[in-house]
Amino acid sequence: LDAGLPLEAASPDWAFERGDTDPEGLADRQGRWQHIERSIEHLSPDHRELLLAYASGRSIAEIARGLGASPGRLQSQMSRIRRVIRARSPELRRLLRHEI
Repeated sequence: LDAGLPLEAASPDWAFERGDTDPEGLADRQGRWQHIERSIEHLSPDHRELLLAYASGRSIAEIARGLGASPGRLQSQMSRIRRVIRARSPELRRLLRHEI
């Protein structure tokens, strides 16, 4: 992620843009987001950016094009990220499966 991702790719705003206007739903989603933020603090900034861009719905190919990187390289990085966080929390596993 040498060139860096656009700032909006690393923003948690995508986590709240699901049309959920119920205050309890929003509070729950915000609480889960805060848990996720604490859980990924141990990742390098590049890995956090990649994870958040992927979790926001961008494909590895899209991210690679934006960075001028090879999709294979980013896929390898995502595999390493998954291994590192797999046991950390169900929230992170769901994040990687685009369920949040």
